[in-house]
Order: sequence, then C-alpha cells, then structure tokens
Amino acid sequence: MSNSGVLKTFDPKKVIVTWGAIIFTDFADGAFVEITQEDNFEAVMGADGSENRVNKNRTGGDCNVTLQQQSITNDALSAQYEIDKANNTGYKPFTVKDINGTTLAYSPQAYIKKLPDMTESSDGETRQWNFRLPQLQMVVGGNL
Repeated sequence: MSNSGVLKTFDPKKVIVTWGAIIFTDFADGAFVEITQEDNFEAVMGADGSENRVNKNRTGGDCNVTLQQQSITNDALSAQYEIDKANNTGYKPFTVKDINGTTLAYSPQAYIKKLPDMTESSDGETRQWNFRLPQLQMVVGGNL
C-alpha cells in the first residue's frame, strides 16, 4: 500500500519523554533525543572465510536527552540522581513517544548514568542527560 503524495509532519512538540513521574520540558534545539541500542548479533568468522552469527540476546541501550540550561527538568533529574546515589533506588520506567507518529522507545527500568557535564556561558548552554535502558523495546516508525 503506497501513500506517496500524502503530506506528513514531524512536530518536536509532539515528542513526549518521561522517566517515572518526570515529564521532560525545554528540549534543546537540534537533536534532543538520541537512542542507541546494543548490537544483538555478532559476526563469527571461520578459518575458511565463512561467516555466521551469534545472537547475544542483548536488550539494552543508552539514551541521551539534551535540555536547555534553563529547564526545570534539570532540577528534578539532579534530585533523583542524588537520591539514587544515597539509596540505590533510582530506576524508573522510561518512555519516548512521538504522539504524531509511531516511534516509541520504552524500558521498564532506566537510570541516570552520571550527571551531565556543565558549561556556563553567555550563549545559554545545554545539559545532556545519559540514561541506561537495560530492557529497551523500540519501534522506529514514521509520522502520520
């Protein structure tokens, strides 16, 4: 079924990112969510040049979310990171959903790997939060 000629629109305002009860706001301009899934298959080479593969059964990935320096989401994430360091309970469900499309990424348990690097300048900076998503489920879809 072809839908060529049908106009579709990506709208950054329609990308919802949540971690537990925190709803992210004030994304940085440009790429603001980047998800990298681990390689599931690994090539195994034979002495005769044959190639096979091994299913590593990896389900994890990493997600970088880049926020504006002024975002209050930075405060909420910093507080949760400190709580996690104190009592090791900083894993929560993580979701990225394009509500104007079919793209979805979800992990039932995700945690902040470290605080973002911090730069202060007269230009207004960004904060990049890196999350570990141990059980990443992902659909890379299109827009409606």
